[in-house]
Amino acid sequence: RQRIEMLDKKEKSKIPAKATWNATYAIGNVLANQTLQDVTARPPVYHAVEGLITGLLQLLLRTGGGRMENFKVRIHAVGAIAKIPTVRHFGRISCFAQALQCLIRAVESYAPAKSESFMEVQYDGQLRARLYVGLCWLIVLT
Repeated sequence: RQRIEMLDKKEKSKIPAKATWNATYAIGNVLANQTLQDVTARPPVYHAVEGLITGLLQLLLRTGGGRMENFKVRIHAVGAIAKIPTVRHFGRISCFAQALQCLIRAVESYAPAKSESFMEVQYDGQLRARLYVGLCWLIVLT
């Protein structure tokens, strides 16, 4: 729960990108847990899972002044979503549909890096590839 709150407040509190990256990595490991589908039928659990997924999706869709500019964070956010092994892990089908729609929008609205920083530009292609892989994975799950 603390990790998702940290993701939601990233822009306001200026949490270092490394902390956000670590949170996305940890959330991906939680979502990849094979036994998670056994407990997602319980409302408190699927609400928590939906909160984690929603936080990851928000990192991908922020645009303009609120966009998460760090490519590595966005790469690992979509990577965490792509680690989800089954549709049942999403809890409710509406959460899965939201993730699918979000990745479609992220692919459609993708804009190459405008940064002067080589550190960000070097991850531009990786983010684009990860978005397509994540989208393909969700399609495979259907």
